Amino acid sequence: MYNVRELRIKQQSGSSFIDFDPTHKKNQLLIVVNEWTSDEMKISRIGISLNQVKMIHSYLGDFLKENADELLTLQTKISRKSSAFETIYETAKERGAILLEELELIKELGIPILSLLAKDLGIPARELQQALKNAPLPFVLFDKHYESCLTHIHTNSM
Repeated sequence: MYNVRELRIKQQSGSSFIDFDPTHKKNQLLIVVNEWTSDEMKISRIGISLNQVKMIHSYLGDFLKENADELLTLQTKISRKSSAFETIYETAKERGAILLEELELIKELGIPILSLLAKDLGIPARELQQALKNAPLPFVLFDKHYESCLTHIHTNSM
């Protein structure tokens, strides 16, 4: 027997996601949409039957066929950004520090790395940029954002 696991798809980094739970009820798929606003978390739950899942599957297959070129473009863009980020990451790791120029390249990939690091250090991003003109940032401070940077590339490259 095929055992399908739960799936979580992030919609917006840190603010909303969709869960698919095949174990909710026998022969049903539970779809849960979670969204955080500044004041509260909203949760919507939808149970769908196997027949409805089949209809959605067929629809999504057709949708992907019609949008194959756009999907390929998106996948290429994500791959290019991920590769560029990995190259910067590995260079900084070998050096033991990351340079301002490298952080600016990461920022050009659409990752708010300077804001993340400034928040960690409790200083404005502008002050961090000024400080980095004189000395590189220790790699350990950058390394903790590795996963979130990759997640950002994959969820915000549309």
